[in-house]
Amino acid sequence: MAKRDDAVYLIIHGHFYQPPRENPWLRTIDRQESAAPYHDWNERILAECYRPNTRSRLFDNEGRIRGIANNLENISFNFGPTLFRYIEREDPDTYRRILEADRSSVERHGGHGNAVAQAYHHVILPLAGREDRRTLVRWGLADFEKRYGRRSEGLWLPETAVNNETAADLAREGIRFLLLSPHQAERVRPLGGAEKDWKDVSSGSVDTRRPYRLFPDPKEPELSIDILFYDAGLSTGVSFEHFLRNAHSFGEKLRVAAGDGALSPRLIHVSTDGEVYGHHEPFADMCLSALFDGIAAELGLTVTNPGEFLDLVKPAWEAELKGGPKGEGTAWSCGHGLGRWSRDCGCSISHKPDWNQKWRTPLREGLNLLREDLGALFDREATGLLRDPDGAAERYVDVLFEGNRASWERFLAAEASRPLSPPEEERACRLLEMTHGALRMFTSCGWFFDDIAGIEAVQNLLFAAHTLDLARLIDPEASAAAEGRFLRRLRSARSNVPEEGDGQSIFRDRIEKTRSGEKEWLAAWVAARMLGESLSTWLLAGREIDLREEEEINSREFDALLVEAVFRENVGGVEAARWLLAARNRENRFLLCVSESPMTREMVEEAADLDELAKRTGGDILHLHELPMELRRTPARRLIEDGVEEILDPDRPFFQRVRVMLDLLDRTGIDCPAGFRSSGTLLLEREFDRAVRAFFETIEKEGDPEPHMAEARRVRSLAKRRGLDLERSGPDHVLGVTALRFLRRRRVEEPETWAARTVRLLEEAGRIDLSPHPFGFLQDEMIDQIRDGVPGGPEAMRLAERLGFAPGIMRKR
Repeated sequence: MAKRDDAVYLIIHGHFYQPPRENPWLRTIDRQESAAPYHDWNERILAECYRPNTRSRLFDNEGRIRGIANNLENISFNFGPTLFRYIEREDPDTYRRILEADRSSVERHGGHGNAVAQAYHHVILPLAGREDRRTLVRWGLADFEKRYGRRSEGLWLPETAVNNETAADLAREGIRFLLLSPHQAERVRPLGGAEKDWKDVSSGSVDTRRPYRLFPDPKEPELSIDILFYDAGLSTGVSFEHFLRNAHSFGEKLRVAAGDGALSPRLIHVSTDGEVYGHHEPFADMCLSALFDGIAAELGLTVTNPGEFLDLVKPAWEAELKGGPKGEGTAWSCGHGLGRWSRDCGCSISHKPDWNQKWRTPLREGLNLLREDLGALFDREATGLLRDPDGAAERYVDVLFEGNRASWERFLAAEASRPLSPPEEERACRLLEMTHGALRMFTSCGWFFDDIAGIEAVQNLLFAAHTLDLARLIDPEASAAAEGRFLRRLRSARSNVPEEGDGQSIFRDRIEKTRSGEKEWLAAWVAARMLGESLSTWLLAGREIDLREEEEINSREFDALLVEAVFRENVGGVEAARWLLAARNRENRFLLCVSESPMTREMVEEAADLDELAKRTGGDILHLHELPMELRRTPARRLIEDGVEEILDPDRPFFQRVRVMLDLLDRTGIDCPAGFRSSGTLLLEREFDRAVRAFFETIEKEGDPEPHMAEARRVRSLAKRRGLDLERSGPDHVLGVTALRFLRRRRVEEPETWAARTVRLLEEAGRIDLSPHPFGFLQDEMIDQIRDGVPGGPEAMRLAERLGFAPGIMRKR
């Protein structure tokens, strides 16, 4: 892009990030009921924000989809490394589209990509020790380069937290620019100006329409880093004042913010949390796509990104940053320096008058003490295993990125001081994972909110506990001493909720229940296997089980599954044989056993009941209810589903009697008695569900679905006549899943076959009053078909129109 002196440049930056939610022992996210109907908040925000922004709809005047936009091709953005890893695992297509958006922006913006790196783990960098800060920055840069295939020009600072020391370190790492709040600037002047030329902008009055240069270290006068301050009014309006509800009015606000031509060229810069675009503000992704589809150009706004802008418009002014209390620095979400992450500064979410945040100081001090103790343990133990322990810790990000055995072996080949035995290799891995854990327990979210008993602070305590467990495997005495010192400091971290007590009681009451290890994981695995389930791939992340032998055993008192297997961790793990037993009696009581010693079929068959079986096994005995929630969920859910199917079988005598009574009520025209309504509704829902499932199976086999449709219509009609409301979300969801499976057959079937079958499915389902849910995912799959250029004949055109697309969209591709 050529520079124009009269240009008005537009940069919208989205900081995409979620607090960490992983159970560190299981490496997965426990179910979060507050995120329902989704499993957890990561999954919910992925569906509401990250995915839609890579497939944002553009509508015509009749409300039909006329085009699709990837908003990340037009905004500057950063994804937190841990969040991006989650998206890569859970939604590979969205992950791919994010990378493609950056590649596209590199081509359109003179080699400057829209994506920006972020420091790893969202730690407040000025509050971290210098070595930890350097590791977090280098990890963030390395992760970015591996994903995007290029070096990041800038760095997003967690909470934009910065001081001169941090800025100087970043400049030494080759970081070209930072994006900051205007309230972080102290004073500005023209480059090379005199002392008298400084202008006080500490009230937030810095002119955000121009770039600035910062010289953070007087001892290194040539050291510099560029800064783009965002427009506070626009950014606040986008975040909290619903600016994104109308693309035309938002565009007009942008134009007004540019001001007159006294400053040319000039910049409009908006920076916000990326989750505003669809999660906090529903459908805001479509406001963005409409803005970039023509509105911005009509208003004379030239869309760019920070790297390109700084090439076109060199800083002619320099800035100094506010120091904050004792030079600690400042951030965009705290008016008291960095108090929000270290003390009771007055910042909170709920502003409850009887609450305080005095717990923040002992929490940080306790974690600092723990970090010191773990660092000393690492220094002492790693010296004989790694040739450069500190350097190895910085380069361990390569293993974190790939998370497989091959990456670990390459790492060891480069970093080990000598060939290591398997136990030494495992020890080295634990030391490095311990160091990793010691960094992530400082994630900023742990202090941001109102109470130490909140889920964010508890998450940091989970990370601390897991890190202590790793330390215990290395040196039990040192780990116990470190934990004791840590917990003693947490006694001063009083919760605002009296029954929660202090940080020590929270740690012991809530964290201990979550701690789990190899035996709990293996017990859940064999329980799920016995019930015909398998633990999902995300629960298997980083672990492998090789089955050697498996036996089903049935006795008069219980059924059992006996498994011999080899268990290993992909990274740093030594193979170990384990014998696993799951036994279930007639009352659905479960006994689980994990043993390093062989268990035999005879041992199981000779036991009279579960109690005797527990005595015979000689291994670690666990019960289903004793497992951590996420581990027990899969087998427990299957048990409940089996029980519900048995209880609610429409052919049972109870429901046969209900059916007779329903027929009698229908023939006589008498309204359902209040006490009978629930039983009648339950029966009709089961009968409708059975008819619908038979309908789907027949459609899949290309048979005649009419008999099943007739049955479904009969049930619906009876329910309507008797005033019974049937729950429809289940059948609608099954329809959505089935239609999605049909759509995905485009990858293996003839062009018109998959489309014709999907149209037929939707049309026939519509005749029994079903509508696919979630509908947006069907549109997304059709978008992929259009984007990939799959041939689209008449049936594909019909399908596209049925899914809400404008008639010409297939031809436009």
